[in-house]
Amino acid sequence: IAVALGERLSESARLLGAVNCVRWDGEDLWGENTDGGGFVDSLRLEAGVDPAGAHVALLGAGGAGRAVAVALAEAGVGRLTVINRDTTKAERTAALVGRRATVGAMSAVQTADIVVNATSIGMGRPAVDGVVPCPVELLRADQVVADLIYQPLRTAWLTAAAERGARTVNGVGMLLYQAVRAFEHWTGVAAPVTAMRGAVDALIGE
Repeated sequence: IAVALGERLSESARLLGAVNCVRWDGEDLWGENTDGGGFVDSLRLEAGVDPAGAHVALLGAGGAGRAVAVALAEAGVGRLTVINRDTTKAERTAALVGRRATVGAMSAVQTADIVVNATSIGMGRPAVDGVVPCPVELLRADQVVADLIYQPLRTAWLTAAAERGARTVNGVGMLLYQAVRAFEHWTGVAAPVTAMRGAVDALIGE
């Protein structure tokens, strides 16, 4: 609605054409999109991983994938490979990032530093064994494997990645830190991250 009404938009909200947070700066309403930034914050603050300069393979080019792509670009990603069954969607997502992004095949996972599942494959309780967004044989022990899904906390794909020695990150951090960003936009003060983490854990059954 904020996009349609022509309110002021942050750069990420403008690129995505989507707003999930509206803030007041004292004069104007601003539309923000905190999803992708929340993912990058979760990598940095909870996993100790900085995507700056890294090669990221992004599986999925829907709304979540686009938000992550834009945030990774803002974070200084070195190279982004977008992998999606619909190549037109993949090309549109890559275009949001510019020359650092390309559309690739699943084999690009093998050379990535960070692999992100931004599809819905694996979502739901209980986890569906064997249903994964990419062949686990492509994963390496020195990679970071991130899944935006938080229910279940550990998807079949993350379990398989951990068994291969990869460092895994689930979607809880993105859920938390997109809300942290929204809280700080609304209030202008530091968010109570510990309390918010407790509320998220209670909500999803940690």
